[in-house]
This record gives sequence, structure tokens and C-alpha cells, in this order.
Amino acid sequence: MRFFLVCLMLTFAMTGCQNRYSTAMSVNIALYNNSTNALDGVELSWQGPYVSAGILPPGKSKVTLDVEWPNAPSAKLNITDAETHQLYSIELSLSEVNKQISLGKCGTVVIRISSYDKAEVVCKEGDAWR
Repeated sequence: MRFFLVCLMLTFAMTGCQNRYSTAMSVNIALYNNSTNALDGVELSWQGPYVSAGILPPGKSKVTLDVEWPNAPSAKLNITDAETHQLYSIELSLSEVNKQISLGKCGTVVIRISSYDKAEVVCKEGDAWR
């Protein structure tokens, strides 16, 4: 009888702790064209859900709400120039953003595109995104 109770208690203990930390975090993702170039086809290529801004004129942004964050180490931002239709890809490091999200200090991830080969990824608390 004791063996049965011990096994039962261990089963409950293991089952109860199994999914405690597997809750996925959600954030807003803002893609902001901080360049002087008109962009046509801005898309985030990563291990997470589909995020796209489509056509993004200079100084404009698009925000995707409530995106499940995949905690990936990096992502690729694919952009197409609106005039030449040339495709550019920018590698983005997400390690610092991952830390901020895991600490609950990031409500919005902002990706500021400053040129065809440069983009900055920053965290903003709450819904602020610029």
C-alpha cells in the first residue's frame, strides 16, 4: 500500500510540474522604415509566426499584434526595394530581445530599418513602439 501511495504522489508531482514554464510569451512586433527608401515586401523570416509589413514607405510602420515569440537566437529580415525590385536580407540578432522578453520587460519588439543592410531590434515596454 505504501508503494502505491508513493508512486501516486510521484506521478502527481511530475505531472504538476511538467508544463509550468512552457507558456509562450506574446509581444507586438513593429516594423518601422527609418530609411529614405520606399520598401515593397518587408517580411520577417524566422522560427516564429508569419510577420509581414508589405509595402512600407519611408517614415511609416506596421505593427502586428499579439505575436507568439519563438525565443529564436536570430531572424532574417527580407526587404525589396520598391523601385528596383532588388531583394535584400538583413541578419538580426535576437539574443538581447529574448532576455528582455523572458524578464517581462518587453511588450513590443521594434525593428527599425535604417538602410538595405542595417536594422536595429529593440524592446519597448507596453504598447510604445517608436
